[in-house]
Amino acid sequence: MTTTDLNITSEIQKLSDHPFFQKNSENAEIDESYANLSTDIKFRVEALRKLQLNEVQAKIELEEKQLILQKQYYKRLEKSHDSRKRIVSGECEPTSADLLKQVVDDVNFKPSKSVKGIPGFWFQVLSNCAMCEGWIEEEDQVLLKAVKDVRVKYSDETEAKGVTTRGGSSTGDAVTGNDDTLPNKFVVEFEFYKNEYINDTILRKTYYTSCEPDTDPTESPFNYVGLHIKKHEGQMISWKKDKCLTYQIIRKKQKNAKSGGTRVVTRKEKFDSFFNFFEKSGLEALEVDTKDDEATNLEKAQ
Repeated sequence: MTTTDLNITSEIQKLSDHPFFQKNSENAEIDESYANLSTDIKFRVEALRKLQLNEVQAKIELEEKQLILQKQYYKRLEKSHDSRKRIVSGECEPTSADLLKQVVDDVNFKPSKSVKGIPGFWFQVLSNCAMCEGWIEEEDQVLLKAVKDVRVKYSDETEAKGVTTRGGSSTGDAVTGNDDTLPNKFVVEFEFYKNEYINDTILRKTYYTSCEPDTDPTESPFNYVGLHIKKHEGQMISWKKDKCLTYQIIRKKQKNAKSGGTRVVTRKEKFDSFFNFFEKSGLEALEVDTKDDEATNLEKAQ
């Protein structure tokens, strides 16, 4: 038996030890049709169940390899995406040799400088995207027209050099430069020109991924769905004064009926906006209630 075969056997054994299959677990699998089978049939069915785990393991290996290829795909296109960014922003002009089809007969033609780059390029791309179209509110359009570039980056926080994947293959070699390490997250970045809405130059949304089966004892490994997002993180957008598109802060004075003291209650009213995609949810960066000095003094006295 080869080293790879031994590794695969070991991984299948790990799957068979999943909490879902533990007989003494409160969440143990209960199947009336299985329970009614004869011992002889159960004996054969259990062999089929182990073979099915082999299928699950094979799918895990496939998902890992596809994820590595996806990362390599974006790496392969970095130069092309950088050229796109420079053309769109007007940092450089393409030559006739760069065109798919010629638009004029003069091979020495150069666009005038009256219009820089391709204004509103990313706004148009997002507006044409079926998934994003429904997210864009009228108020979002000006800021979306200030998008300079959109890109995906796979994290450098990958599995360590030489680590073995669940399928038994090496995940990378820093010496040869073979970038086949298994990433555990990717980042969507929106880069902006200077604008009147936000102080940030770049807005990021981070997605943490896994090819592993769910370890929840109520979830059967047989229901393995493949690569999935474990969690995602946005960021707090630094909005310029009175330019926030995702919420407004409403402050209202409240009077205490017993003491007669007043306090200022702060409430965050959310707006529908494309930029909710980036922001953290809830009120974690805000104080929900802020009290004036009079109310604070009254509370201390009580």
